Amino acid sequence: MKKSKIIISLIFILCNSILNSQNIDYNDIPIILKKLDKIPSEGDYELYSNSVKQQIQAAIDLCSSALELNLDSIHLSEFYYQRGRLYLKKKNIDSAKLDLETSLNLNIKNNNAIERLIILSYHLKYYKNRKNYINSNVSAWEEEVKKDSINANNWYNLAESSENKKTYNLANNSEKIIYYYKKCLSLDSTNHYYYYKYSLNVEGIEKEHALKKAIALNDIYYYHSHLLAHYAYTLKKYDFSLSYADSLIGLYIIREPINYNNISDLYYFKKEIYLLQNKTTLYKEALNLHKHYLRL
Repeated sequence: MKKSKIIISLIFILCNSILNSQNIDYNDIPIILKKLDKIPSEGDYELYSNSVKQQIQAAIDLCSSALELNLDSIHLSEFYYQRGRLYLKKKNIDSAKLDLETSLNLNIKNNNAIERLIILSYHLKYYKNRKNYINSNVSAWEEEVKKDSINANNWYNLAESSENKKTYNLANNSEKIIYYYKKCLSLDSTNHYYYYKYSLNVEGIEKEHALKKAIALNDIYYYHSHLLAHYAYTLKKYDFSLSYADSLIGLYIIREPINYNNISDLYYFKKEIYLLQNKTTLYKEALNLHKHYLRL
């Protein structure tokens, strides 16, 4: 929560400086969008302080000011998306729906807007447009791939949009999704996130290999946690996964000694494995260490 407040405060400073000048320079548009992107979509709005809520409103006002400019459809789509997701954060459902649909009508390839629209749909009864927007989003990226088949990002976006079609429109397209991610990796084998996303769609040695590649390219805890879960819950390699967890705990204590969240999570993981193994004493020890680091 503290990190979110700091980020939002910085956005507030930017918003105020621009709004007070009563002018938005076109050269500032990319910078503004990057800054707005840093405002998290997650978290309970009601738990924010009044000052943070005012800062979020300032960001909404900034988007409204930008939307009065004579911008191209791509940038208009981005500002409608940003304002729509902030409305959604405030639980202003009707305004969020209008903005997110407008964003997609301006640029159906806006995958971020699709993602927020999907979340929004759970707040609406009998909302039928989600399926159509997802299908149109997939079709648009299929066309983009035809225009430029050597652009890895095009294949990634097609894979991502197809995942939405599978999950929310119940499409039987798993093999296509795997093929699209393989195309990404054949065109750009240096992108750690491509490997991670590919790992979510495959099993066995392919999943393990993809996660290891992601870690080799970007050694972050999130990827390690997925690999740990694969070893423990899919392969049932309990002792191996416990050893892996211990090595990570040792690594984080040395490399990131104040990263208590990761260390706490790893002890929580160990606790769960000991529970599966019916090792009561070790379970209690791991539970106590989990609680200890959680309090720090």
